[in-house]
Amino acid sequence: SVNQQCVNTIGSFACICNATGYGGVEAGLIDVDYSGHLYSSYFPGNSVLTIGRSQSRGRLDETASCWLAGIADNNQWMRLDLGFARFVTGVGTKGRPGVLQYTSKYTVETSKDGTTWTWVDGGKQFDGNTNGNSLVTNSFAAPVMTRFVRINLVQYVGYPALRAGVVSGLECLDLDECATAADNCHSNA
Repeated sequence: SVNQQCVNTIGSFACICNATGYGGVEAGLIDVDYSGHLYSSYFPGNSVLTIGRSQSRGRLDETASCWLAGIADNNQWMRLDLGFARFVTGVGTKGRPGVLQYTSKYTVETSKDGTTWTWVDGGKQFDGNTNGNSLVTNSFAAPVMTRFVRINLVQYVGYPALRAGVVSGLECLDLDECATAADNCHSNA
């Protein structure tokens, strides 16, 4: 069953789910489809038209490659479009499989519209990977309702390389009754 608590504040509200979440969907790691990937730059020879091929493979389940930035600096990022707003509680990252190229520190920004971005945890630098193969998951201090997640590379080893996904909290959707409730909305279905 769903145990959802929504807190209404002036101009906005947030819902937190417990148990099995909204519609019985459990929390977990989401490996965003390539249609939701956008990168700051592409390794030479790749373009936006080749996402999912060669060095533009930023999904966690990739075993042959990863996303390699086109420029070797700390101003590179990967943006993930989740398709709709959901609670995100963290991110999972990997580096380049079988190679010592990985992101060792990063920051995270979120956006509901893909234009206006907000730092997660005040711009905290999260510890990333220590090799190209292991999954490292970092949790946010609080769940964030968002559609877009941007992972900003701060530090890397070897070359800016990344595979990433998001950790979603238990599924809750913004419900009209929560938006119009006086203070609180408790829904048990």
